Amino acid sequence: MSGQTPAGWYADPYGMPGLRYWDGSQWTEATRPADDAPSPPFAPYQGGTTPPPWTAPIKEQRGNTALVAVLAGGGVVAVVLIVLVALFATGVLGGDDSGTTAAGPGRTAPAPSATTGPSSSPSATSPVAGTITDREAGISYARLGGKWQADPISKESFVYQIYGMRQGQSAVVQENYDKQGGAYVASVYSGPLPKEVPYEGADDLATAANLFARTIVSTPGQYASYPSPHGTQELEAASREIDGHDAYLVKLKLTFPQAQTQGWNFTSETVVVILIDRGEDERPAVLWMSMPDSHPHGGDLDQVIGSVKVL
Repeated sequence: MSGQTPAGWYADPYGMPGLRYWDGSQWTEATRPADDAPSPPFAPYQGGTTPPPWTAPIKEQRGNTALVAVLAGGGVVAVVLIVLVALFATGVLGGDDSGTTAAGPGRTAPAPSATTGPSSSPSATSPVAGTITDREAGISYARLGGKWQADPISKESFVYQIYGMRQGQSAVVQENYDKQGGAYVASVYSGPLPKEVPYEGADDLATAANLFARTIVSTPGQYASYPSPHGTQELEAASREIDGHDAYLVKLKLTFPQAQTQGWNFTSETVVVILIDRGEDERPAVLWMSMPDSHPHGGDLDQVIGSVKVL
């Protein structure tokens, strides 16, 4: 995943109220009330420039992006399910990882827990340096050490305003991958499920998790989190229990046919979205993880998942 975080004031990753100053490489001791908006680590969200993925009109959708339009329909989960089934049956959503279509919600045999690439070990893990507490999402999880760094999320960014992410961490796998100074990273982000995504309770976990995951990996343009074109293959889609709470996990593998010509050190990436029900009157928590195959510690995905606690 692409992204880098400049110095600025961000939500405190240690669960304290207010903001803490990020100097561009680490958290400092400086804190302040949460009155001022911090500077953005991702491209600022400019409402109206491009339709946000949750509200794109149906008539403007083509191919696999029709999934995005379903989210504009409010809380009618039955309609969401019908559209998902129709897209899968017509081949718009398939399991082929050779093209750019997104995988459907059909079940497949669980694949290995992490992507394995030329410099990646599926079982190696980074040291645990502490805990990230996301009080808005209502969860905490391991703060990894080694190459991992805190990755504060600006309130001005589309990752915050559209995808709802509040806290996170990342590890650079390739500097200047885009020849414009951008870093490509492995990442872990969390936040409450955006209110625009239909959700009435634990029975909706599978539908909401699939929609959220596939919207993130297929959204082009201003709100893109991953390079295009890419192939998408479903590795796992299954119910889980996280710290005694109902949850649902979606694991996808993205493949990048342009990697060699672009000079990237990664050719594929594992994306994991976990949706955790927190009970009545609470939006479920989202844990979004993304790991290129050049990240050396493939076991970090399972390590973070195993550390999640519901507050």
